[in-house]
Amino acid sequence: EEPRLDHRLVQAEVSSHGVVEEAKRTAEQQVASDEALVQQKALGLIRREKTAESTALQFRNVQTPEITLNPAVKKNARSPQLRANDADQGIPTFTNGWTAWGDIWGPVTYTVRGLLCFVTGLAKAGIWTNAAIAELPDKCRPSKRVVFSLNNHAEPSHVEVSKLGMIEWKGGGRSHGWLSLSGIVFAAD
Repeated sequence: EEPRLDHRLVQAEVSSHGVVEEAKRTAEQQVASDEALVQQKALGLIRREKTAESTALQFRNVQTPEITLNPAVKKNARSPQLRANDADQGIPTFTNGWTAWGDIWGPVTYTVRGLLCFVTGLAKAGIWTNAAIAELPDKCRPSKRVVFSLNNHAEPSHVEVSKLGMIEWKGGGRSHGWLSLSGIVFAAD
């Protein structure tokens, strides 16, 4: 008797062979797709790198224009170069019971250097409200009212310097009987 083939087994084998072939094709397509993606990313990086190099080269080749001052301005301008002996220093005139704290804190001073006026030092409190702390000389006055936030231990103090050179406490901290005037800097008029 001749052996009989079971058609179901033959169909299963053919079918499984088809599945394997399909899986191989899918894997090959995925690999090809991944390779294409890697190539695209590499090209993108190369393009970005070339763009960055081109931009850097453009900036390296930029020439800055020469800046010149109008002769009239140049003639009237004060020199921005400062030397220690160019400074004018003094002690402001205290008012309304205010004084320099002194001791290890040193005096309260103003310094005019070039176009700037600096005030430094620790002041011992006098009358706080509606009263000036000190008056600065003519050479150390702003062209307009200027506002500062200065140290009064735990709280900042609102201090202003008027066009007349009056240093005034306007609000904020006023505890501990002192006020630091360090930090007052403005263009002298």
